[in-house]
Amino acid sequence: MAENKNVKKNRMNPLIWFLIAIVIPVVYAIFLAYIIFSMAGIDATGWVKDKVSNVPVVSSLVTTEEDKDLQKQNEKLQLTIEEKDSEVEQLTADVDNLEGVIDQLEKDVLKLKKSADNEEVDPQDEENNEKDLLKQTSQTFKDMDPEQAAHIIQRLKEESALSVLDNLSNKVRGKILEEMDPEKAAELTQSLIDRADQ
Repeated sequence: MAENKNVKKNRMNPLIWFLIAIVIPVVYAIFLAYIIFSMAGIDATGWVKDKVSNVPVVSSLVTTEEDKDLQKQNEKLQLTIEEKDSEVEQLTADVDNLEGVIDQLEKDVLKLKKSADNEEVDPQDEENNEKDLLKQTSQTFKDMDPEQAAHIIQRLKEESALSVLDNLSNKVRGKILEEMDPEKAAELTQSLIDRADQ
């Protein structure tokens, strides 16, 4: 039994001797060399990263400054893409909202035309109804965001757009015209001026 213990001890001894005689001194020598190079002003870490980045398996474990820069650029691009996607979604929702308002206005016009066709109305009553509808429509645009109102008014027929703009206050009309395409705003303004001259 005593011989078995000695045999086991002898088997472990080469491993321990290898660890003590080779591995620990090599690690100590590397650590000491790193300290000496760092004190001498040599960028030992950069040199090691540069040399290790060329080794096939080890290079995947070491990140270089170039890799960090690429990763930062990638993150910035991802953020930009997410911002643009949310902006596109918002604009799509705005367009859908504006189309809904246009559809509603067109339905109102059709209802008025049908009611005018079906009923023999006194011209005075018909004129009052049109004025009331025009005031209600103008009130809708007055309460609306100027940018959305501008988009809707640009899509209306010119006569309808002029009637709506004519029933708005100068302040609200100015805000809406400001949000329009300059050419369309100039065209509508000229038509309003021509209307006032008549």
